[in-house]
Amino acid sequence: MDYLTKDMIEKVIAEKVSVIRTSCVLGVILLVIAVWLIVFVPSAVANVFGIPAAIIAFIIFRVIISLLGNIAKFKKYIPFYDRGDVFLAQIAEYLNVSTTFRISEELKQLVKEKMLKDVIIVEKTGQVLIASSVSATEAKYFDRYCPYYNKGELPISMIVSGEKRTVDEIHSELYVLVRFGAIEVPIFDEDKETISIQTITREKSGNLKESLTGDKKIDDLLKEGRESVAKLHHLHKSISDEQVQEKISEIISITDKIFKRLWGDPDCYNHVKRFANYYLPKSLKLLKSYEECSRSTEQGENVIAILDKINSALDPLIAGFRGIYDSMYLNKVYDIETDIKMLDMMMKKDGLQD
Repeated sequence: MDYLTKDMIEKVIAEKVSVIRTSCVLGVILLVIAVWLIVFVPSAVANVFGIPAAIIAFIIFRVIISLLGNIAKFKKYIPFYDRGDVFLAQIAEYLNVSTTFRISEELKQLVKEKMLKDVIIVEKTGQVLIASSVSATEAKYFDRYCPYYNKGELPISMIVSGEKRTVDEIHSELYVLVRFGAIEVPIFDEDKETISIQTITREKSGNLKESLTGDKKIDDLLKEGRESVAKLHHLHKSISDEQVQEKISEIISITDKIFKRLWGDPDCYNHVKRFANYYLPKSLKLLKSYEECSRSTEQGENVIAILDKINSALDPLIAGFRGIYDSMYLNKVYDIETDIKMLDMMMKKDGLQD
């Protein structure tokens, strides 16, 4: 879970707890007043004021119980927020429930109570996007293109006219969903002027539980990687320059691959540790500086020069990131070459080849 989603969860729960506390105090006061009126005041006055006070207190306590129930539901679905690779069937398995109908109803209730931003379900596949304020943009795009998922080749003009979007806008928005893990890379056929948009399959979806290897130092490094990728996504949203956004997207993609490589091959730990301790923080610092300067209301020569320098530095930075990722396969190359040589020697020794 990234730090943005964690902050959102804490904020939502804190808001509801504050309402519960206030309501509880008000309910207790009204209940005390109602009891006092009914016990110590003449019946006529008690009927006029005491009984209504008791009824209102009862209603308040019902609301408190409902809020507590909503908080429990909200916490239950925490592992699935702000992800594009979740399916209702997976949630049912995770929560050990027999039907997905109850899950969808509870999620819709959380949206109604404004504890979640949106819940979008692809009926045909059961894929679900549970969006908080963190992934509001992705939810909007995911919902927008729902009618075109898994329909084979469709005329681009149909989507352009139906959604009132330009081809470039469609391309950009779909790739946001690709990075989010909700859809496959769309297939644009420029000759036929068609597009095919496929959602991810259940087999390609991620693990719903927190990824753990059992090795604390690797798990800590993987957690650090997830947080860094989340920060990069935040910077991608905050920076408006399209050219810089594209470069950040490339940085996100390579960074994600580097940490996934560590998951598959723990021997890469030293490579990834150096990357995480030096190259990644420096890159984040550069992009943060770009974000701050780009927000400046008066961009003088110095600010423009800083923006240009950082923009220019991103190209060799991306090349360096690619080099780091490629170097992680160096030991694998040596191992494969050794295996091939050993096979070759054994086959010659057994007279299976000249």
